[in-house]
Amino acid sequence: MPINGGLRLTVSNGSERVDAILKTDFELLVKPRVSGLTDQLCMHPSVLGVVQEEWFAPPWYDYKAIVHRVGFSDLHGLFEVKELIRSQELGELYNCFPDPVTQAFIRKGYPATAKVDVNGSEVVPVDDSINVGYEAPNYSWAEFRFFDWFGETIFTRLKKKPQRFNLRLHREGSTARVSDRIGGLGHCLAGVSKLDLVSYPKSFEWLLMEEGFDPKSVPLVVHGTSFGASSLKEELTRLVEWSRISFMPLRELFDASIGKPLTANEARLAFRRRYLVAEYTRRVEKWKSLKQLIQHDRGGTTFRPCPGVYFNVAQLDFSSMYPSIISKWNISPETVNNPSAESMEIPGSMHRVEYGRRGLVAEAMAQVVDRRDKTRRLAQLGDPEQRLRESAIKWLLVASFGYLGYRNSKFGKIEAYECVTALSRYYMDKAIRVATESGFNVHHVIVDSLFVSKESCTEREYNELLLSIQSETGLNMKLEAMYDWVVFVNNKGSQLGSTARYFGRLNTGRLKTKGVDSIRSDSPPLVRRAQKEAMRLLAHAKTKSEFIDQLGAAINLFEVYIDRIQRGEIEPKDYVFTIRGARRFKIDKRRSLGLTHSPPSIQVIQGSELYFAELGYSGASADYYIKLLRRAQEQVSPRNVAATDFF
Repeated sequence: MPINGGLRLTVSNGSERVDAILKTDFELLVKPRVSGLTDQLCMHPSVLGVVQEEWFAPPWYDYKAIVHRVGFSDLHGLFEVKELIRSQELGELYNCFPDPVTQAFIRKGYPATAKVDVNGSEVVPVDDSINVGYEAPNYSWAEFRFFDWFGETIFTRLKKKPQRFNLRLHREGSTARVSDRIGGLGHCLAGVSKLDLVSYPKSFEWLLMEEGFDPKSVPLVVHGTSFGASSLKEELTRLVEWSRISFMPLRELFDASIGKPLTANEARLAFRRRYLVAEYTRRVEKWKSLKQLIQHDRGGTTFRPCPGVYFNVAQLDFSSMYPSIISKWNISPETVNNPSAESMEIPGSMHRVEYGRRGLVAEAMAQVVDRRDKTRRLAQLGDPEQRLRESAIKWLLVASFGYLGYRNSKFGKIEAYECVTALSRYYMDKAIRVATESGFNVHHVIVDSLFVSKESCTEREYNELLLSIQSETGLNMKLEAMYDWVVFVNNKGSQLGSTARYFGRLNTGRLKTKGVDSIRSDSPPLVRRAQKEAMRLLAHAKTKSEFIDQLGAAINLFEVYIDRIQRGEIEPKDYVFTIRGARRFKIDKRRSLGLTHSPPSIQVIQGSELYFAELGYSGASADYYIKLLRRAQEQVSPRNVAATDFF
């Protein structure tokens, strides 16, 4: 909470909370457009002083501009002055992102999630923000999940009470679980306001408030989880790691896009370099002919595999390919196509990149890649906390490339984006050439993954191929998986191979699945279960002959499910499936249940038309669900695949 002269912080040790004071001022960078602006600013009661400084100016940051750094004693005064400058166009504002509170932590040199000692009413950091082995904050939290007749529900339009709730309560280092009918919810809310965080679906906030819960009584309220997190504990671990990288408080990270901590980390480096970042970025892409657009405005190399089953296959992955390319080739908005800098040509593109000065985005990516490498090494020692942190960093790295070409990104540029995709194609072409010249068959390529095989090839030979590719490309590579067999699935309604759907048996005996119906949230439970059971039958097979023996039973399993649908033996809850962006769907027009907004996901049933599962079961379309089962059957059936030599 902002106060005059700093911030009032809530510091928690997991069992109690205390208030502490972070003494700091708040700053604003402005380039005046009118004379006398500095004198006017000094008259404001919140302004502590104005200092004239030289900062590097965009777009190339190769010359310095004069700006005024204005110090404020409180945030209210800063916002008041900022709005005045904007509304009357008195000057140009710079480096307004991240928010002033995050900037205060950046100047202090430690994030809002750092471990601190409270000395009187002041805080003193006691850990290093760079350290990847930091002690996880021991926040106290409660996570509510709600269940209806069909299972977990996270959305309600009709304010209909669910049937049950689950509560996970973490306090003083231990976790308790409660599962009860919805009538017992009020008894579990006692004492929740004393916790640090409470998580629940936004659409059920009315239910908690009806039972006496006040959201304002808790420092942080989290509305569900994101990025595949299965619990609030995972979400907290992820967001704390993002806070350590970006210095943003948790309050700013909850419900934020992944680009926010990514951009904040780059902005932190811009502050250190004294780079001016305009409040509103205006970039105009250089004109391209139609031929140039087709040639250069492309993504990474992706094959459309020949559908079928292949044996003794290895999957080789480049490690953090795009971030590594950004770092290796010094790709950043200010280093790409700089007309006054010494530069080198990017293979396969029409762009050049500066090599005499380290790019801002390139340096930021190098730091994050290094942090992930350190975290991964700790995770390999068996620390589950480090595995979650490594996953959090991976999400940032995955998003980094997309934001490099995002038009609203403060540190993006489409030409830099094209440099990265061109280099990814360049390196993958090299990898494919090395593999084929070494006698390997290349079955599939997905941007940074290579699926190869060779008859009677050993794992040692695959590792030798990996080392050869690393030597040729200069990028790190890893043997991601060894498959006894892998099936590449055809596209829906087509005999062409899908680029992102496959499943296979690893040499450990475990199944690995990507993009198929058994792992999709928008597949009904009966379809997911049928396909999982069929795949488990196939997983018993290690060799080609064993695979053929199991294939018939796996295919016939779907016929059993289809027969059960026709006989009416399927449980109603197994017809329910989840859809996202429900505004795009026609939801039971007879009852006028069209959505006015797009919730994260809702549960529906296909009857004569889609209808909300929370309304109760009123029938399902047998033809529709049989069609889904046939599609799932096709995904596991090589009978529809021309590449097999079984039949």
